[in-house]
Amino acid sequence: MSAYYSEIQMVVNSALEELAAEHASGKLINSPVTNNHFLVRWVTRAIKTQRFGKATSANLVQWQKTGRSKGNDSMLEPTFKRISAYYAGFFWWRHCSNYRQND
Repeated sequence: MSAYYSEIQMVVNSALEELAAEHASGKLINSPVTNNHFLVRWVTRAIKTQRFGKATSANLVQWQKTGRSKGNDSMLEPTFKRISAYYAGFFWWRHCSNYRQND
């Protein structure tokens, strides 16, 4: 299960970093519609290239289906940010717990 936690965080962080890079380069405007469109295409590319392991493949497929059927109402960017923040806190807590145990 630990592999899932680290991999799902890697997936959403990669997507958000690439989205931010597109904004910084001026290739993509920062609006909910364009961000959602970018993320749906990003998820599709990640599935096709098998960029991530099997642990997160079900999530990627679900996000792709949701993004295609609901469009901007799929709320992919807020979902990715929420997952990123949650697992960042999770790993920070685990790191602190392990650090205390080693003292």
